[in-house]
Amino acid sequence: MQSLQSDVLESNAETCCDDIVNSEALQLLDKCIEELKHSLSLLWIQFLNYIRKIENCVACERLKDWNGHLQACSAFLNLFAATGHIHYAKSARLYLQNMAKLPEQHPWLYQKYVEGAHTVERTEHCFNGLWSNLVIEQTLVC
Repeated sequence: MQSLQSDVLESNAETCCDDIVNSEALQLLDKCIEELKHSLSLLWIQFLNYIRKIENCVACERLKDWNGHLQACSAFLNLFAATGHIHYAKSARLYLQNMAKLPEQHPWLYQKYVEGAHTVERTEHCFNGLWSNLVIEQTLVC
């Protein structure tokens, strides 16, 4: 008798497990998890792209690359707008517009910037360009 009851319970348990595995709710949950994984992977890729933009900006400043500096500033416009930094977005756009006019309005200054005078050098090593505000904060405001 006990053997018969245990067989019935096992078959009921298998049927119950099959019903749960094949249920619509579980399939819907599985689909939601896959969509979430896809969304998270897209966010991760977007995050890595922004990190690459920041690395590029720092490298352009350190290498005293004027055109790269302007391209890096341009790449940040969408980031500023998307994250709600409207004042940064507006200022960066105006800055880029003014710098585009620089070769015609002030050719001597443009030439200096192309030569790397838009950054500050504290040593004569390669990869040593620094932002002027960073130098002021680190040296003059102690």
